[in-house]
Amino acid sequence: MPIKLIFWDRDGIINVGRAPVAEDATDEEKRKMYVLSKDEFELVPTAKEAVAKFKDAGLYQILVTKQRCVERGLITVEELEEIHKYMQEILGFEFDDIEVQTHKIPGQSKDALMMAAMQKMDVNPEDCAIIGDRASDMELGVSAKIPVRVLVIWQSEKDGLTDDIEEAKTNATQVVKTPLEAAEAILAN
Repeated sequence: MPIKLIFWDRDGIINVGRAPVAEDATDEEKRKMYVLSKDEFELVPTAKEAVAKFKDAGLYQILVTKQRCVERGLITVEELEEIHKYMQEILGFEFDDIEVQTHKIPGQSKDALMMAAMQKMDVNPEDCAIIGDRASDMELGVSAKIPVRVLVIWQSEKDGLTDDIEEAKTNATQVVKTPLEAAEAILAN
């Protein structure tokens, strides 16, 4: 069955992510983990082209992102929405939906956001693909029963996160370097 819906992770896939910091990091170090304004937002090379390929193919595209910077009081929901508005302007494309988890809620996971999005779009998990850059993204795809899980490794390689790459590969169905390669791989199936 052909893919109808693409789930995109944001940080490291659409925009250049920030390297994670240790749990005991200072508040200032934790601030550096996040994109907190549109001035800090930088597109990943080939992200715009990848989004355009899926748009041209008529696929739904949904951004699913965990942005705990809101919970930590680093930015407001409104400021996050401004970043997403800017992101869509520079992509030249509006996502069909943007699902954001801003707070850690007991019992709620990103896969619940994905399931709700699938229901809104009237699409089954087997009609979906997820594109991410971390082990947690690939685990999310498994949890949501998404059969096509594409790992994009350019950011993780750049940040030297080889352990995460190796862990992520165990749940990925394909491993590519860039978002454009992810789009080409998914559309080739």
